[in-house]
Amino acid sequence: MDILILFLLFLLYPIQVYKSEYHSEYLSLETGKRMRGFFAIVVILHHIANVTESGKLFRLFTYAGVYAVAVFFFYSGYGLQKSFLTKENYARHFLIKRLSPILIPYLLISVIYYIVWKVDDSTFSVHDFFNIFISGSNSWYVLCIVCFYVFFYITMLICREKRSNTIIGACVFEISWLVMRYALSPRKVWWFNTPHILILGIIWAVYEKQIIRFQKSRYWIILCTAGILFMAETALRPKTQIAGTIISTTAFVILLNQILLKINTKSKILLFLGDISYEIYILHGIFISILRRTHIQIANDFLYAVLVFAGSIFTAWLFHPLFKKITKSFLQLKVKS
Repeated sequence: MDILILFLLFLLYPIQVYKSEYHSEYLSLETGKRMRGFFAIVVILHHIANVTESGKLFRLFTYAGVYAVAVFFFYSGYGLQKSFLTKENYARHFLIKRLSPILIPYLLISVIYYIVWKVDDSTFSVHDFFNIFISGSNSWYVLCIVCFYVFFYITMLICREKRSNTIIGACVFEISWLVMRYALSPRKVWWFNTPHILILGIIWAVYEKQIIRFQKSRYWIILCTAGILFMAETALRPKTQIAGTIISTTAFVILLNQILLKINTKSKILLFLGDISYEIYILHGIFISILRRTHIQIANDFLYAVLVFAGSIFTAWLFHPLFKKITKSFLQLKVKS
């Protein structure tokens, strides 16, 4: 466990600590990319924890995945709204520009998933594949983001004159998504315990100046309150379950933003991982699965974890430029037509 903590701290190095001042660029693209890279690693550790002897080696990360995904949602919501507020004609070609980089890699990697599972189990059918494609452990995030982008696009068209009204649209999406997903699969809480953070990201972008001013004027109060709420839910789990997780994920994102006001990582490793964070997210499930299946069985938890990390990061690095090139060609073709 100590090794894992040291590993995560190493990823953050070098770190700049602001004593009397604040990190004014804590919401920059670079910081967001580094945070995505860091929490992509946390997602892998979370999934490893759930398949390795009750997470003894990785116990700290058993419930960490929900907070990592909350960070992804925050930057998605913030980035969308920030672009909508600052860029002219942002709605033009929005869907194809936003959905292509998500769906093209996802569809191509889904084919790889099918081949891997078919080799492992000859009875694995297209029907089985479709079920995993729609409701698999990692697919939910992709489908949620796709649905949100479509909803956000509609909201943008409606709110051209007053762009801050997208907050209302995001709330409508959250309520609709929560009701729909709970009705379809009430036990799969990961489908609906983090998308509300998209709203938080949008609010942060709309009222950024006011929020930063408040963050600075009440720094320690916000830091301590968010920290207590975050830790309280962890202590009460699973009694609070959905409601508690919604509160704690919100508190965690606020806590993270408070920390980033005072601490800035300049890690080149995280910048690299941030570039390929989406590929890491949608690819690592292959290695989580195949390294403990019929043909390959890695018994040692530590070795298993090392191979999952190595395979996930290497293949993400390998596929990233390919996906980027395919997506770019597709966009050029569609935008011109």
